Amino acid sequence: MTQVAVRKAEQALEHRLAGHRQLVRLLALGSAEGVRTFVLEVSNFFTDLGTKAGVPPDQAPIIIGAVVYDAFPSLLCYRRGHRQAASRLLIARWRAYLGQPVKPRDLFVSSCRPTSEDDVLLRVFAATVSGMLVEQAKASRGRAILARLAGALGLSHDEMGHILGVSGETIRRWGHGKIAVPEQQLAKLDSADAALTRLQVLFRPERLPEVIRRPAELFTGERAIDWIHRGRIAEVADRYEMALSYQA
Repeated sequence: MTQVAVRKAEQALEHRLAGHRQLVRLLALGSAEGVRTFVLEVSNFFTDLGTKAGVPPDQAPIIIGAVVYDAFPSLLCYRRGHRQAASRLLIARWRAYLGQPVKPRDLFVSSCRPTSEDDVLLRVFAATVSGMLVEQAKASRGRAILARLAGALGLSHDEMGHILGVSGETIRRWGHGKIAVPEQQLAKLDSADAALTRLQVLFRPERLPEVIRRPAELFTGERAIDWIHRGRIAEVADRYEMALSYQA
């Protein structure tokens, strides 16, 4: 990033955090709501910035998680009224994790130094960040499984929706990370992913989309994909395994 781009990013982050008029008050109270708002805004900002900067999708969550994990000094700066310093520190850490040159003094701001009076707030921050990173890991896993199922089986958003009992639009929003995959649906995705792995052991990956679209007696004259659409992919894997074991 050029110095102009760095300053623009700092200003954009400063403006984003300043947009929450109650944030300072909530942080002054040591409110968990205030901490969560700060953490989410920081995470969302760097998600957007990473996309614009072309950070590889497999690296972005790791880098963002590291920045958020280190954001407590910036939170203190923001809480103490040093908003520009808070934004500068966060941008510097993000750049450092990207492997870009950063001056050592940009990674430390004396006004952001924690004191013993901040111990309770630090515990609230640590708990908030840990919970958020767990949620993000689940969401990332859900998106990865959706992409794997869609690619391996040749499924559209609407077809994936049939499997999980939701709309194709919901699948699209899950896949783009706009909303989190609910815990119950994540369990279904894990089960479907395990069944897919079994199917890929039985059939070459390039043949699988064709195989499951042929009518077969195994599925009472229907196609395997019809059963998959009804959320029965595990049964499809069971029947193929049993049939092929008899042939062997």
